[in-house]
Formats: sequence, structure tokens, C-alpha cells
Amino acid sequence: MKYRIHYFLIVACSCLTSCFEVIEEVNFNPDGSGSFIFTINLNQSKHQLNRILSEDSIHGKTIPTKKDMDSILNHLLHKIKQCKGISDVQVSKNHTDYIYSIKYNFSTVAALNNSVFILIQQITSKKFVIKPQVYFVYRDDYFKRIPDTLLIHQIRNKIGIVEKEILFKATYTAVYRFAKEIKQHSNSGIILSKNKKASIFTSSVLDIINQKKTLYNHIILQ
Repeated sequence: MKYRIHYFLIVACSCLTSCFEVIEEVNFNPDGSGSFIFTINLNQSKHQLNRILSEDSIHGKTIPTKKDMDSILNHLLHKIKQCKGISDVQVSKNHTDYIYSIKYNFSTVAALNNSVFILIQQITSKKFVIKPQVYFVYRDDYFKRIPDTLLIHQIRNKIGIVEKEILFKATYTAVYRFAKEIKQHSNSGIILSKNKKASIFTSSVLDIINQKKTLYNHIILQ
């Protein structure tokens, strides 16, 4: 791949006054299957992005074109389709509002974990070491979200000032939906939906990197 999503975000967002939102959504069925949606939303900065993408380069870095973004997302689509236990993979590319997402179904939590590992590999910088791990645990009335602490540690120690400013302006939202009501949860930073069947976590990406907030959550269902 010529570019990764990480490169596009760093180059494009380096000149924006507002930045982007990352949304992770997981819908769990009682048997451990479900659906996963990952979205990057730059809509708040679309007018600035239109001006930036009309240039050839900025700060000495080549600006990826919309064709390059198509290539990045098509490559990601191909990689996720190859994952065992993953089906109905769809990529959404909105170059007008700059909203990009990938959505698919998973047959087991193991398949979900493997697909998220592949996703992280494809969207992050090559300078980071990404190792397979368990990101989600789900069985019966028990759910756990485990952040990639190795990746967080690497990002905190390797990113520069410009990247930190970008991550300060970026937000990360994680939404987990269940068939049963949530009885208990360990993360005080989340809110529950009105029907108590979904948890919602929102933070600046930089607060997650600096460990002021965490994606970690242990949920007990009714």
C-alpha cells in the first residue's frame, strides 16, 4: 500500500481547526455473534479539507487524493473479507462529507478479535508494532473490552507535537449494544442508553493515549 489511513489523517488534519471523530460500534447477539462498524468522520472540517485536497502537497508531504483513499479502503475491504468468521463486509466512502466506514458481521467473538487486529494493522503507522490480542470477551452475561495497551504505550512515546495536537482535537466514541440490560459496569466514564442495553463511551483520543481515560470496561448483564 502506498498510504495508510493514518497518513491521510495526519496530513489532512495538520491544518484543520477542528479534526475528526472515530466511532466504534459493536452489536452483540446472545450467542456471541453480531455486527461491527468502524467509522472515521471528518465532516466538521469538510470545507477545509476541500481546500487542502486541491493542493499537491502541504508541509512537504504529498497529499493523498480521493482515488488514493478509495485504494486504501478497497485494500482494507479485501483484508477483512479474508478473515475467518467474517461476512457481509461493506465499505462506505462519502467523499463529499468525508465520512468513511467499514461494517461487517462476525460469527464468534474470536472472529471479531482477529478482524479488529487486522483493522488496527491497516489503519496505523508502520512504525508501530501491532500484536494479536483479545480486545473483546463476551459469554453469557459477561462482557469485557480490553484496550491495546502496547499500542497506546508506543503511540504515547513515538508521536510528535503535531500528531499530539491532532489527537487532542480528535474524539473516540465506543458503543456496545446487547440483547439484555446492563446490570453493572466498571468504567465510570460511560453512560447507558435509556433502555440500559447499550453502553456509550466518549473521550478525546489524546486522553486515551495519556491514560486519563480508558476503553477498558467490565460489564455484567441481567
